[in-house]
Amino acid sequence: LDLATPEKQAASVLDIIALFVILAAFFCNMYVAIDATAGERERRSLEPLLINPVPRAVFVGGKWLATVVFGACGVLLTLLLLVVSISLVPLEEIGLRIDLQPGLVIGIFLIAFPLVLFAGAFQLLVSSFARSFKEAQTYLTLTLFVPMVPGMVMTMSPFVAQDWMMVVPVLSQQVLISDLLRGEHPSLLQHSFAVTSTLGCGLLVLWLTSWLFSREQILFGD
Repeated sequence: LDLATPEKQAASVLDIIALFVILAAFFCNMYVAIDATAGERERRSLEPLLINPVPRAVFVGGKWLATVVFGACGVLLTLLLLVVSISLVPLEEIGLRIDLQPGLVIGIFLIAFPLVLFAGAFQLLVSSFARSFKEAQTYLTLTLFVPMVPGMVMTMSPFVAQDWMMVVPVLSQQVLISDLLRGEHPSLLQHSFAVTSTLGCGLLVLWLTSWLFSREQILFGD
């Protein structure tokens, strides 16, 4: 006896939606992060910028905010295109139902936004070690496989969410978005753990990037 609701059946098939959203959080700001670090080093515009008597944390914060803007816009655009695409697919004919109402879309965006903040900081840190734009592109392209792992696992072999998953960035967002798509409502405590852990990791990575920019070796990519 199958007790799954149509929403749960649809979410089991369309768990990949959460994967698309998470990849957008990493992919849409990737080239901004590359250009703001390795790109400026390759163009030799980084040294004149750092000569200015401004704390290095201010430079890093400005570059980070630029990546966040592009990442947030990319996630929002991905969600809007998913709404349009799903509305054109006759899911009812195969016994599935998924209704991306504005409230659900806003909820998914709010879950993904802390991940955008973390992704921007992480990509700035990684690309700071590259000596050229292409080298940084290679590094960050390889790191895109990391956020894909939880989504691929949940798509092929769904598992029961546990509390410890809420403190793992990327995995917590994947679980929370999948729960929303199934028509379930994660607790406020789960949301709090996911947001706190993701933002905490993002701030730590951002501090490491600021420390790197305070060293002379940042001009050479060492």
